[in-house]
Amino acid sequence: MKRIINYFSYKQIKKDIYKDTESQGRTKGFNLKLYLLLMLLSFILVFSFCLLFKIGLFFNCLVAVFFLTQVPIIIRRKYLAASNENKFKDVDIYLHQMLYSFRRSSKIDRALKDSYKISEGKLKTCIKKALDELSFGVGENVYKDAFDIIEAEYGCDRMRALHKFLMAVEKKGGNTRNSLEVLNYDFDNWVSSVYKFQKEIKKIRRDTTIGLFISIGLALITSYLCLSLNRFSQNPIDITKDLSYNISTSIFLILSIAFLSWNLSSYKGDYLKSIRSDKKIMDNYNLAFKKSTKSLYLISIPLIVIILLAAIICLILKLEIISIYLLISLIFILIHPVTAKRRAKKIAVNDLREGFTSWLRDLSLGLSKAPLYVALEQSLRNCPIIIKEELEKFLEKIDINPLDVNPYYEFLSEFNCLDVSSAIRTLYSIGEMENESADETINVLVKRNNEISQKFDEERYSDITSSLKFLEYLPTFFAAFKISADMLLIITRYL
Repeated sequence: MKRIINYFSYKQIKKDIYKDTESQGRTKGFNLKLYLLLMLLSFILVFSFCLLFKIGLFFNCLVAVFFLTQVPIIIRRKYLAASNENKFKDVDIYLHQMLYSFRRSSKIDRALKDSYKISEGKLKTCIKKALDELSFGVGENVYKDAFDIIEAEYGCDRMRALHKFLMAVEKKGGNTRNSLEVLNYDFDNWVSSVYKFQKEIKKIRRDTTIGLFISIGLALITSYLCLSLNRFSQNPIDITKDLSYNISTSIFLILSIAFLSWNLSSYKGDYLKSIRSDKKIMDNYNLAFKKSTKSLYLISIPLIVIILLAAIICLILKLEIISIYLLISLIFILIHPVTAKRRAKKIAVNDLREGFTSWLRDLSLGLSKAPLYVALEQSLRNCPIIIKEELEKFLEKIDINPLDVNPYYEFLSEFNCLDVSSAIRTLYSIGEMENESADETINVLVKRNNEISQKFDEERYSDITSSLKFLEYLPTFFAAFKISADMLLIITRYL
């Protein structure tokens, strides 16, 4: 009961919103009047549809109550999504301004001061705390302590890469032109991809919502078809009084409301944090490359035996239909290990490409200040989990024979990802080059990495938008279900 009260409680909703959106001040404008108004408008909207469909009072209340349960979750997720989008905008401003200012002055404190001037909200507060840490902090890690304040609020891989680079230059100096280009290209590609994706998501949501209301309008046709038929019938009937009509209509409206709720609140737009944890990545990697198909079949044997026995028993009892369904499910179980491994490999390649671009960006920064082997060793400490084991083996092999080309062809070869393999082979040519020639090759490597990163982002966002576009047709299936149920009822009543 307490959970139900907290779910609908205005105070709890505002507390949840404040917790999720504190950094953007997004609770401003949300108050008790607005909450009650949203609940009232939601009730009026649903009740209007119920009146149009002419369902009974009990079913009216059932549909209305269901919609009211969706309002709090829509509010929570909409504010969270707005907060995440604003956080991303803050990071966009911060990364580029820090980069431009550091290119001009080569001083962290000056870059932070410039970023402070053009920032606002929580970002401005974080930068102010970081500047205070630089001014009054003590110890050798004062820069790291300052940057940790900002990363605690906005931390993402690109922000950490920038901070790591700035601290290295502040400490050791050196030529930063190539490294700044590495970061600038990467930031520009990432930001443009995300903004393009955000625009596409908003368009899909708008089209889906419009399509949903059109589907509801189409579903009304059969309800009023009965009224038209009554004009020519000697024994007029009203299918809206029928229990099956009320049930099918209530199911249709509840499904439509659930879909509307999902459409408005499904994608929360967290662009700064990795969606998949290290544990999930490694579990999927082990399934794809470590576990054999045979071992997966062995795990499934008890379930296969049970279903097979159940199907035989049903055949003996002459329950043929149940036996058929059991045999169909058995077929799916038999093919599942193969499809599971295939799907796991596809996900593992996506995990690799996402981690590889981050690792190669850090390696490119390291190559501007250190030889290849040293830069590879330094990248090992913070490399993505999916690369770590293979990178350790790779370092052992080139430590034994630095001139051997085989380790470069074997590194991450099990993924069979051509983009990754091509970039790795470029590393082989860097080892023995003079500084000037190496710089040119590093630039080629950086360009290739940016292309891989951009391609990956585009494919990942395309997969999401394709799935959402496919779901645009779901309300049509809801309407088809409703119309077919009504037509069946009309035919049975009039014939």
